[in-house]
Amino acid sequence: MAIQGGYQGKLLDVDLTNQRVQAVPLPSEEVLRAWIGGTGLGLYLLAGEMTAGMKTTDPEAPVIIMTGPLTGTLVTSSSNWTMINLRYKPDFVVGLSQAHGWFGARLKHAGWDGIIIRGSSDTPVYLWIDDGQAELRDAGPYWGEDTYETPRRLKLDLGDPLNISVACIGPGGENLVLGASVRADGVYTCAMGDAGMAWGSKKLKAIAVRGVGRVPVANMAAFMDVCTEWRDSLYAQPEPPPSSQARFKGIAEWGKFGGIPVKNFTEPESAGAWCDSLKQDLAKWKIRPVGSWQCDMACHHETVVTTGPLAGSTAAGFGAEVFEEVGPNVGIMDAGTSMAIAGLVDGLGIHSGEVPRAIAMLMEGFNTGRVTLEDTEGIDLTWGNHEAVIDLLYKAAHREGIGNIIAGGMRETGRKFGIEDLAVHMRGVGFQGHDFRHHPVALFSKHIVSQAGSAPQFPSGLYRGSAARANSGEPDIGYTETLPLDIVEGVGEPTFKGQCLKLWRDCIGVCEFAMGTIEGNLDLNMAAIDAAVGWDPLNRAEALLVGERVVNLQRLISFYRGYQPESDFDISERLLSLPSGPVSGQASNLGPYLEKWRGEYYRAAGWDSETGQPNTETLQRVGLGGFGFGR
Repeated sequence: MAIQGGYQGKLLDVDLTNQRVQAVPLPSEEVLRAWIGGTGLGLYLLAGEMTAGMKTTDPEAPVIIMTGPLTGTLVTSSSNWTMINLRYKPDFVVGLSQAHGWFGARLKHAGWDGIIIRGSSDTPVYLWIDDGQAELRDAGPYWGEDTYETPRRLKLDLGDPLNISVACIGPGGENLVLGASVRADGVYTCAMGDAGMAWGSKKLKAIAVRGVGRVPVANMAAFMDVCTEWRDSLYAQPEPPPSSQARFKGIAEWGKFGGIPVKNFTEPESAGAWCDSLKQDLAKWKIRPVGSWQCDMACHHETVVTTGPLAGSTAAGFGAEVFEEVGPNVGIMDAGTSMAIAGLVDGLGIHSGEVPRAIAMLMEGFNTGRVTLEDTEGIDLTWGNHEAVIDLLYKAAHREGIGNIIAGGMRETGRKFGIEDLAVHMRGVGFQGHDFRHHPVALFSKHIVSQAGSAPQFPSGLYRGSAARANSGEPDIGYTETLPLDIVEGVGEPTFKGQCLKLWRDCIGVCEFAMGTIEGNLDLNMAAIDAAVGWDPLNRAEALLVGERVVNLQRLISFYRGYQPESDFDISERLLSLPSGPVSGQASNLGPYLEKWRGEYYRAAGWDSETGQPNTETLQRVGLGGFGFGR
């Protein structure tokens, strides 16, 4: 059945080298049904242009922004948009980031399903999309501004601040800092996959979009019924979806697991002290919840910090992982100071798991006598010195002095100072997350066998419960409970099935918080797409096969670009065990089971038991037999 809605039918093709933009049609209906949108369709398009030796910062390396068929519709939380590019490190995987807000919805409302960006400009530019029109403009006046000031100024200069969304890079992206991010509207972050480096190398400062149209829907009556049922199912749960306040309170409970990184992951037993500070300060801060298109949760925030030495500072974003990295993980045990510096990290447009983690490593070296004041250019890196942390963040984002070393990542920083053994990394790079050593399945599933490097590709319902829904699980793939902390057997199958489910979700254009842990949600996903697009009905097997197809394409890309199976074990020794903390002795340690779990995962995926190469039968079944690159 022909496409009648859901998609706008065209992509914006941008050639920065020749300063040219044009509309190109979406791929065929057969391709769309196989890859849907978001991560899946973006990867398919990227694979068609990449070469084995292509690097993130090469002019010909494409950057793709993709929405899903439900993005910008009336489905609850239909705000997702995806950034797809090559990662700088590790260079054999793709970079994938999911973000929310208004940018994706407005792009769809302007009549575009996505943007493909190639080439490189000689001078800074931004892309202005005004409904069906698009043009490149001079971004010189905004170059050097952070990710808060850039959208504020651009919206005012374009004359319609209430109806324009801006995605941009900050100094981190401009200066090609490892892990640099792209931020939308000063709140929503594409933090994974080195997206900011890709933009910075192209001299692309920002994309501004105004869209006042609508997403076409094939069967509006049926679609609205699904939207109502979907929203009702969210609030029929014992615990509703998280708001920013609820999320902060939830993070404050992680101290009982030791799930907050403290002093470069050396003191999990001290996590509770920082969590106690957070609990006390939450009631004093001025927190404004910030939502997205059709969002009922508002789990992002804009917070005026009213406690600690940096009182009066403002931070905006998702929050948790960032203020952990620049708080307790650098020895700052005051929650207000942590939050204020988190705002700085986001404003500079850098990844909280990379530069801040390199700073934590240097601080451990300094406090154990392995790094000296002479090494640090006179900066006192005593644990908890927030002024030193701020100084190093600025220096790294602008590549000044010692910051030029830190900007290259924690492994390079460690080698330079002779403390590489203190780097808490996976495959040589940082990862955004909590201290998941208390739940090693989360470390393994979210990061180690993620086919996008250390970017999470695993549904939270399988490793995280709550007081109200402690056994949330993922019932739509057969798991009605979260996986226990001490699990040692049967990890591979739920990991693989969970990845297939998560990557299906990353294709359709809806926030995961509106999907996870709810029985029957997968059926609502399919019903919404069927009603919006006008397709013959999808079924569960077909939907999960889309996710499996994406997992396997990522794997093929990795092998094509030089992946070696031993890289799965290139992770910090510190992550393999939990020597202390509240659940030490209760949770399993990852080290003894890493190889065993990977073997289970390979079997579940239908991959060669030694190399991890997808079997011929697997590739034929998922529709990737004979798949070629650079088509």
